[in-house]
Amino acid sequence: VDMEGQPAIGRVIAPWIALVASVLLSVFIFTVIRSDIEREAGLRFDRYASDAKHVVEARIHSYADVLYSVRGIFAASDSVTRQDFRRTFESLELKRRYPGFEIINFAIYVPWKNKQRFEESVRKDTSLSPAGYPDFAIKPPGDRPEYHALVYLEPMEANMFAFGLDLGASPFASVTPKALEALQFSARDSGQVTASGQRISIKGRKEFVGLAMR
Repeated sequence: VDMEGQPAIGRVIAPWIALVASVLLSVFIFTVIRSDIEREAGLRFDRYASDAKHVVEARIHSYADVLYSVRGIFAASDSVTRQDFRRTFESLELKRRYPGFEIINFAIYVPWKNKQRFEESVRKDTSLSPAGYPDFAIKPPGDRPEYHALVYLEPMEANMFAFGLDLGASPFASVTPKALEALQFSARDSGQVTASGQRISIKGRKEFVGLAMR
């Protein structure tokens, strides 16, 4: 007992009790604040992710609409010339309105038995070039049961490396020929826009990695 009549042990313990209580209170407040901050951050992230998702979906839909409009010129005519394709491309103003497009093209189905006749017809096509395309050939070379050859593409001058490319044997895709074939059949048979989901590495005049929508 001290000189004032208070138990000495009480005077020692009291500050420790106050310290423990303040620490526990600080931990509790910190936990509550951290939980609120994490919850707010989570809600903000979900909101931003949702907004980004809607922006991406809207853009993909608008790009798909471009493909449908191009398909329309082939549905409306039995004979679409390379000049018709270029006029359609120019009217779409892709560089200004749809800058994500690097190239827009059309591939034609060619059975092996028609390959030589098809190549000759393209070589003699003077609708854009008075000289035609005397060196045109489906590539990569080789005999295959069928081909899906790129014959119309814009802008053409910058993408001549792809002129005549067989999509079923494209060297630019990071998938196997079997997978490429399945993708081509899916786009052809469904009539719907499809995307490979596989990156395509382009090594032409402008190198880039993109995705193909068909």
